[in-house]
Amino acid sequence: MSDIILKADRVLVGEDLNLKEHMAVIVRDGKIEEIVPQAECPAVEGAEVIDLKNTTLMPGMIECHNHLSIDATIPEHLELLAWSTECELTLIALDGFRKDLMSGVTTARCMGDRFYIDVTLKKLIEQGKVAGPKLLAAGIGMKGSHGAGYIGSPHCGPEEIRKTARENLKKGVDLLKLFITPGVPDPESEFVPSFLSLEEIAMAVSEAARKNLPVAAHCIGGQGLKDCIDGGVQVIEHMYMCTPQDAEWLANSKCIVDFTSGIFLDPTREETLSANNAYRVRKNGHASGKD
Repeated sequence: MSDIILKADRVLVGEDLNLKEHMAVIVRDGKIEEIVPQAECPAVEGAEVIDLKNTTLMPGMIECHNHLSIDATIPEHLELLAWSTECELTLIALDGFRKDLMSGVTTARCMGDRFYIDVTLKKLIEQGKVAGPKLLAAGIGMKGSHGAGYIGSPHCGPEEIRKTARENLKKGVDLLKLFITPGVPDPESEFVPSFLSLEEIAMAVSEAARKNLPVAAHCIGGQGLKDCIDGGVQVIEHMYMCTPQDAEWLANSKCIVDFTSGIFLDPTREETLSANNAYRVRKNGHASGKD
């Protein structure tokens, strides 16, 4: 792989994205090796020099949690999942790709979709047939047969989990996704329901391990969190109803938390939620001290 030198009038550098002017980014073997002032840029034999005049160069952003068929700017975007066709959801996903790329997202982690939309589009992106960020796809998410939400497919018992896990793995997913708890619980109760048993969770983890892939779980806290930890889940998604007991369990585990705080901390989301969901989000946010 040849070396590349990117010259730009402005470059956002470091964890704090500090603005620096007239910089050169030296890329070697596909990785950024050094960022230096253009006047100090060394001559690299055989390097391709790309001059990006009047341009601000920034790192590619990673979207850690999305669902391609959910666009939070569409009214009642959660409910429409119940009746939308594969074609309609794919169009939403393609529009989302455009918005992602224009906002600087170059890698996205899709946490489950209907109809294997994420796996299909991931392959089309890799083939250059669709413009979009690099995708990490989870395929069909697994929830309890009495579980909540519209993304996950209902399952009852470890063998049903095993079957879907293997179908996902055969399709070429990058991880498996479990839906353990509701997205937004009853604001009048501190109890957090859990819809998959420890045995069902452990089955998904066991099957993923056969392909050396991780398992992520939609879990906002409660007994479901303990079962995820005991069952070997690697990543906990959301966790915004975390209690001191939950925090202690997490601190003593090897789990990583993908904390999607915007669900409660972004009040503009209420404009496109159904009245019931907006009420539940608002009440839970106040109860958790996140208002």
